[in-house]
Amino acid sequence: MKTPTNLLSENNVERKIVKRRKTFSRKKSRQKILMDLEQIYEIALDANSFAVALRAIELRGKELGLFCSSEKKRENQKSLEEMTEEELCALLNKSCPS
Repeated sequence: MKTPTNLLSENNVERKIVKRRKTFSRKKSRQKILMDLEQIYEIALDANSFAVALRAIELRGKELGLFCSSEKKRENQKSLEEMTEEELCALLNKSCPS
């Protein structure tokens, strides 16, 4: 006879539940952080603490993926001489739509 515990492990349901919980808690944490940063921004503006307000904007932007440090950009960029033929073709095709 199959018990609920056997069914959970047998069908990988338990693993899926754990994965969904982690995803949900990550999303909740992210939302909470963004909301907290918004509150910090507003309080800082009211207190004329512009450096703190600017930092809150910067952190929100980073969390949303709006900013990328120029150091990271340089790490990911290759010069044309360093690129393979395939990379050059992909770059050309990307910048010049057919």
